[in-house]
Order: sequence, then C-alpha cells, then structure tokens
Amino acid sequence: MENLTNNSDKFNDKSFVEVMSNFKVSGMACFLLTLSIVAVVGNSLVFHTVRVTSRLHSPPFYLILSVALADILVGVFVIPVSIVYLVFFEMSGIWVMGEAVCDVWVLANFWFSGASILSLCAITRDRYLAVTSPLQYLRRMRSSHTAFQIVICWLASLVSALITIHGLKTSPRRRLCEVEGLTACYTLFNFVCLYVFPVTGILFVNSTIWSAAARHSRSIHSIEENVSHNSMDTESSTSGRSRRLKMQIKSFRTFLIMIGCYLVAWTPFSVLLLLQTFLDIPGGLLYFTVVLTYMNSASNCLIYGIFNNDFRKALITSIKLDHCK
Repeated sequence: MENLTNNSDKFNDKSFVEVMSNFKVSGMACFLLTLSIVAVVGNSLVFHTVRVTSRLHSPPFYLILSVALADILVGVFVIPVSIVYLVFFEMSGIWVMGEAVCDVWVLANFWFSGASILSLCAITRDRYLAVTSPLQYLRRMRSSHTAFQIVICWLASLVSALITIHGLKTSPRRRLCEVEGLTACYTLFNFVCLYVFPVTGILFVNSTIWSAAARHSRSIHSIEENVSHNSMDTESSTSGRSRRLKMQIKSFRTFLIMIGCYLVAWTPFSVLLLLQTFLDIPGGLLYFTVVLTYMNSASNCLIYGIFNNDFRKALITSIKLDHCK
C-alpha cells in the first residue's frame, strides 16, 4: 500500500497535527475507522444472533459465521493497522512498526480474504445441495461436516497466505510494507488460487443452482395444479415442498448479493495486484482498491440484516430479549 499521492518525499517530517489537518488524510482515516467499527460491531451482532436463535443453528448460518469471523478480524486488526500506516506514512514516508508487524499484517490481509472467499465457496456448495438434492442435503449436512469445511477453508487460506508472504520476503523488489514487490510467479499463484478458481467455481455453480431452482419451481407448480382436485394430504405435502423451495430460493438470493458485493470489492484489487507486476500502477488507484476490500468486510453484516428475513427477525428478537434483561 502506498500513500495517497504516491510521493512520499513530499510528506516527510510532518507533525501529526499537520498531517491530520489535511482533509484528505483525516477524512480517509475517519472513514477507515468507521469501516472498522461497523465490521466489528455488525459482525459481532451476527455471531450473537446466530448463537441465541435455535432456528439459525444450521449449516448455511454456520458458514456465514466463518465469513463474519474473517470480517471481524479485518476490523480488529487489519483496518486499524492500515489507519496507523496511513497517518505515519504521510508524516515520515516510511513504515514505522517494524518488519515483524508488517509481515503479520500482510499475512492477515491475505489470510482473512482467502478465508472469506473459500467460505463463500462452501456456502455455494451448501446452497447447491440444498436446492438440487434436498433429501440428500438433510441426510449429509450435519454440524460436524460443516465445521470440517470451515477448518479446511481457514487452513487452505493460511497456507496460501504463507506462500505469498514467502514470495514477498524473498523478492529483491520488495518495499516495506507493500505488496508490490511480489514477483510474477507469486502474484499469478495468488491471483489463480484466491480469485480465478474460487470465482469461476462460484459463478458456474450458482448459475446451475438458479437453473435447478427454476426447474423445481415449475415442477412443483405443475404438480400443485394437477393435485388441486385430489386429497388434502397430497395438496398439503406439495404445498410444504413449495414453501421449502421458496425459502431456499430466498436464502440463495441473499448469498448471491454477498457474492456480488465480494466481486465488486475484490476484483479491482486482484486484477491490479496482478497487473502491477508488469505495469506501473498509480499508488492512489491501488490504495482505492484496498479500501474497497475493507468496505466489503463492513457490508456483509448489513446484507444479512437487510435481505435475509430469518436473520432480520432473529436479530430484532435477540435485541428485544437483551433489552428486557
């Protein structure tokens, strides 16, 4: 990450007051602080709501907690360090927190983002089974199976992040504390493993889910019309399947919005990180894409509350119960 103007000499030896009197710097610092607070508080509410609401104790919401955990960690560690970096870089033009903190911070950036995208992959798989094979889904998707998926997501993203950090530390072009020193080999590895493969899989599977849901909906509608004159038991059974499918589709739409926001937030950064190996990318442009990724961590909790009826009702209920206590 670079300073906002890509010219560190211009900002050397400025006092904290001088730097914060610059509206561009102070405004960005306040904006990042707001993102950090929203990410931590909002996603903590997600955890609390799922914990106290028994009907949300299900695989898709456990996987949502994996995404929420990544967002909380971004808000607790990644964004605050980014704020300190922004201010002190504008003051002195250098990273002031040492190489160890730099390595941990960059590792956290790649680890948490990787865990987030792989958790979205797990959510996509979960929704695929729920819509295309509902009976098989009910038999197979237990809490232990979901927990195993979450562990795999976090371990795989950690391994990928460690490989990226190794690439940075061994790169002769590295500048502390920036990701622009990555060689083409490591940049391509990161781009393919944490963007191309997951995103391609997510888009392909979700298109399949949408087609399957549409087929099931048409099939159930046809059955409802054929049995409308038959017994109440048959009609009730068909109506029950119709309601379950509608619930699955509504839940699926929420996840589609999450995935769409992720793509909007992470595509610019992933593409520019790849291109900077071959081209000279303006520091301000790259910094803007980094801020977009932080915005994604703050937006997910808002998506749950706005677009998922079950979660919204559970959140309101949990707040009322806490208030009564």
